[in-house]
Amino acid sequence: MFRLALFYFLFFSLLSCQKKETKVPNTIKEGNIIGHTFYRVEKFENDYILLEPCDAHIPKYVTYKDSIYHDWGQEHYSLNVIAQKNIDNKIIFQTTYKYNGEKPDDSDSTLIFQPLDKEKRIWKINNEIFVDSQFANTIQRKKQSCKECGNCEDEKTTDISISLIYQRNEQWSNHCEKGVDKDNIMFYSPEEISFNVTSINFICGATSKQIDDKTIEIYLKDSGTDYAPNGEVYSNNNVPKGLNFDDISQDKPVAQVKIINKDSVELTWLGFYNKKTNKREYLSNPFDKNKNIVVLSRCIE
Repeated sequence: MFRLALFYFLFFSLLSCQKKETKVPNTIKEGNIIGHTFYRVEKFENDYILLEPCDAHIPKYVTYKDSIYHDWGQEHYSLNVIAQKNIDNKIIFQTTYKYNGEKPDDSDSTLIFQPLDKEKRIWKINNEIFVDSQFANTIQRKKQSCKECGNCEDEKTTDISISLIYQRNEQWSNHCEKGVDKDNIMFYSPEEISFNVTSINFICGATSKQIDDKTIEIYLKDSGTDYAPNGEVYSNNNVPKGLNFDDISQDKPVAQVKIINKDSVELTWLGFYNKKTNKREYLSNPFDKNKNIVVLSRCIE
């Protein structure tokens, strides 16, 4: 009897020793980074760029209330924050995998977030440099060269038609990360294009004319209600200050769009042509007032 009792004691003691410790996630205390996305940037000619790698996404971190999502570009997973401490301007997180509670073997077990400027635009995360997505539109985006990707021949032979952009409900912008607040253009069809300049609540209808295999010109529609302040089509619409659309030509293009690839187009802004003064007005690009030519990306919602 004594031997049987000793056996059960040793058996259950062994089980309890092997039981894994479960660590409960903590709430991230640094509230000003909760809900933020950080994209990895690369150094290029004394500046930072968002480099789109071959056959992968731009690596990123996304912070939540009690966890951090890490997308390496091809692999991705979520991490529970089990401890946090702040030293100087560094935020140090200890993490475990969300799916099994185990501590990562790699650098993700300890994540160190450190802002590198007063605006908290650029961050160092575990010795790599990232940009807060709020400021991603201030950084140039580039694709990794076809030579590095080893697909230059594919790039030459791939036929990308301008008709690719005429897909209803797809928005094109240079700051897709802003969600519904972004300035954008939508190509419904060659006869139906819409500019949406959210900064001034201005929507403008347009049509297009193809001038070569990859380029179109954009013209205003012959419909005053498309851009009237209190028009039948777009209520509460605001015409850019100083413009009288009764004087603006529908026969002169306001922009050119050139397709780069299936996810990017290059927009050259020309401005609105005044028939009375024979001059162009509103020369400031709706997507970036500091640039005449901008690259717009296909926004995947």
